[in-house]
Amino acid sequence: MLAGVSLVVASLVGMGCGVPPPDRLEIDPPIRIQATDPDVETQLKVNGFRGIKAHDDKKAPLKVKWSTSDGTVAVVNSTGVVKSTGSGTAKITATVEVGEGKEISTSVDVKNVMVSTVEATGDFPKRYTLKAEPVPLKVVVKDEKGNVVEKPVLKFSTTDYCVEADNGIVKPLAVGPCAVIVESAGKSARIDLEVID
Repeated sequence: MLAGVSLVVASLVGMGCGVPPPDRLEIDPPIRIQATDPDVETQLKVNGFRGIKAHDDKKAPLKVKWSTSDGTVAVVNSTGVVKSTGSGTAKITATVEVGEGKEISTSVDVKNVMVSTVEATGDFPKRYTLKAEPVPLKVVVKDEKGNVVEKPVLKFSTTDYCVEADNGIVKPLAVGPCAVIVESAGKSARIDLEVID
C-alpha cells in the first residue's frame, strides 16, 4: 500500500506541487495543417485537461515531446514549430509524461500539396475561327515528387478578350492573338492562340 502511495506522490511531484497530471491533451490550433510551399511554418501549442478542467500550466508546465510520422512531409522542433518539407500526408504528435512510465499523446494531421508543374492542352482546330466549337482544356498538375495532384485548385484567365476560359472551357470571342493561362498554387501553364475570321 505504501508503494502505491509513493508512486502517486512521485507523479504529483513530477507535474508540480499539488497539481495532478492531465489525462487528455489537445493541440491548438486543432485544424489540419496544409501547405503549398516548402518551409511554411506553423506554431502548435498543447493544452492539457483533467476531465473538463484545464491543466494549470503555470504551476506545472507540461514537458512536451514532439514527433513527426514523415520528415519528408513535415518536421517539428522541440517547441512545436512545424515546417513543411514536401508533398504528402503525415501526423505531428505531442506526447507528455504523466507518471513513471506513463504517457499520453495527441496528434494533428498534415496534408501538403506543393505544385511543381502545371500542364495544359486542348484539341484546338488548325483553323481556330470565331465559329469554332468550345474546347475543354486537359490540365495535369504534378507535385515536386512527380505525383499527379488529385482535384487541384485551378484558376483560368486570358491575356486578351479574343477568347474566354470559363471553368477550363475555351471559347472564341473575337479575332486576334491571345493566350489562356492556367494557374495552380503559384505555378502556371500558358497556351498561345490566335482566332481568325
